[in-house]
Amino acid sequence: MAGHDIAHPYHGWEKLQSDLELIHDLTGGTRSMREAGLKWLPREDAESWQAWQQRLHRSVLFNGLTRCLNAMCGHIVCGDISLTHSDKAITDLAGNIDNQGTSLTQFAMKLVYLMLRDGQAHIWVDAPRAGGRPYATLFEANQMIGLRHDDEGKMCQVRFRTSYGQPKGAYDVVECAQINLYTCETDKAAAPVRFEIWRQQKTREHWQQSYNGVLDINDMPMVTARSSTEQFGSGHGSYARPPLLDLAWLNLAHWQSASDQRHILHIARVPI
Repeated sequence: MAGHDIAHPYHGWEKLQSDLELIHDLTGGTRSMREAGLKWLPREDAESWQAWQQRLHRSVLFNGLTRCLNAMCGHIVCGDISLTHSDKAITDLAGNIDNQGTSLTQFAMKLVYLMLRDGQAHIWVDAPRAGGRPYATLFEANQMIGLRHDDEGKMCQVRFRTSYGQPKGAYDVVECAQINLYTCETDKAAAPVRFEIWRQQKTREHWQQSYNGVLDINDMPMVTARSSTEQFGSGHGSYARPPLLDLAWLNLAHWQSASDQRHILHIARVPI
């Protein structure tokens, strides 16, 4: 049953994903749009499969959406971010906020980009299992596949779809699917946040819990950043509308029109 499948996303995710598919394919550039094929470049009724493929591989995307995204990010985060009158522990984290060498400025740039592209992004704060300095992780909108609140509006369950590297052979590493599940019993005082790591098996339809544990905190260490107050859905299924979605549709119209124009020009140049 869908409601008992760890990988089944909440109902608002499908609506959000349908909007993000176009945006992500466009920001992926010409290669991504060509790989999408018929999804964004329909085949005409009398057009042969071979002729459509030739037209597809002659089509080149003018990526107006990505140009707009980059320009807007540059206007919002236009210089290095500095902290004043902050605790030393926080200041020390600013130079390497994700334990992977990312500065606070670089982290903010990526956050703003995701907010403008997808409408929202999630910041999760964690720490190594063996102990050590905390770090922040950015999760994209489509990685959040489950979210629940209690009757008072407090988060009690979060599911993120992530991945991990699995060695293959002597040198190769393959990317495998993983789901991070976090739960918190909000009706109990000082109840800790528990986590479970589920990994996809070879059948791709079966998920198995790899390990679990307890975090030394009693609240979900997550903040959702949205670029718009305009939301769709209700309750657990609500999501923010990507602010540049209309521009994405306009960019798609240009992709299709440019494909027609290049095809017509080719026929005119080589009529035989």
